[in-house]
Amino acid sequence: MCMPTSLAMLANTTVESILKLIGHDGSEILDDSQPEPTGRRAFHMDELTHAAYQLGIGLIRFDGTLMHQHRPPVNTQYAHAYLSYGPGLIATMGQRNGHMAAWDGSRIYDPTTPKTIDKVPDRLIAFWLAVNF
Repeated sequence: MCMPTSLAMLANTTVESILKLIGHDGSEILDDSQPEPTGRRAFHMDELTHAAYQLGIGLIRFDGTLMHQHRPPVNTQYAHAYLSYGPGLIATMGQRNGHMAAWDGSRIYDPTTPKTIDKVPDRLIAFWLAVNF
């Protein structure tokens, strides 16, 4: 639930309103042969982008590492520079899976803890800049 919760934090609304815009709560079991939570429906970033758009927020993606086909990553210094552009959503690599949190331009609001986090994780997968329209 980190994805819809992070969007709710960013949009200053409730998780329930985000789930209503998405149209499901991610809990449906699609493949019971998979371990938890892999077999569940979960969420896709396109669903969050659509929900954000309905709230008047455009999400612009910036990759954490610029990749060229069949070559090592390049220009990794850009990953943290993107965060200076403003508030948005960040994706990082957790212990087992990817993880999402809200970014207000200076602090991380992680849905798994009541505290804000000042240090950006080293392993930034992507950043979605929030643009109000």
